[in-house]
Amino acid sequence: MAWVITRWFVAGRPPDGRLSSSRADIARALYGVAPGGRQHELIDRALQNLYDVNLDLSVLGAGEDGRRWRARRQRRILQELDIREEGEETISLRLATWLVEQLDANVVASIAWQVMRDLTGIAKRLAIYLAAHDGDFEPITSHTERLVVIVDDHLFEQFGITAKRERERRGSLAKAAQRVDARDPRYRRVALERAGDKWVLRADRSQGGQVIPALARP
Repeated sequence: MAWVITRWFVAGRPPDGRLSSSRADIARALYGVAPGGRQHELIDRALQNLYDVNLDLSVLGAGEDGRRWRARRQRRILQELDIREEGEETISLRLATWLVEQLDANVVASIAWQVMRDLTGIAKRLAIYLAAHDGDFEPITSHTERLVVIVDDHLFEQFGITAKRERERRGSLAKAAQRVDARDPRYRRVALERAGDKWVLRADRSQGGQVIPALARP
């Protein structure tokens, strides 16, 4: 999915959501190695899984009379998938219209594939959390932006941290922050720090640090 969305941006944001590539190009982008039969098999299976996905969305609204209503909608991620087995073995797909509209409106969080591949567990969730809060970074100098989040039970719950002792929960989050700090070049520093009688999660980055060089790669 990360590759598909990245490819859409690199391809010039086609409004019809149509993309095409070869297995070899996808394998090099995802695995960084010369493609082989095993990689091709994994790519085909992943694309088929994406095509089979239906998102079950709950939509809330209100009528002119003030009454609230709820509706359920099912959405596909891919509208079309064509895997050609002969000749150049090209793969063609089309993103669902609703997804193209969301991507075109920039209602997305930018996450580098290389970073996601290197992170696991809580660290991966933290990287996604920071990317989703891209707009909440505030300038502290002419060159540096900072995000500060109070560490509380709600934050632990978002990351799925369930240790009984708060000290252990903080320790898990601190280790995750260290991993993100070491793996994601966009951040100058990601750490848990004491702030008076509270603990905070603090992330610093250079201004414009949300730009991901990986998006320029096919």
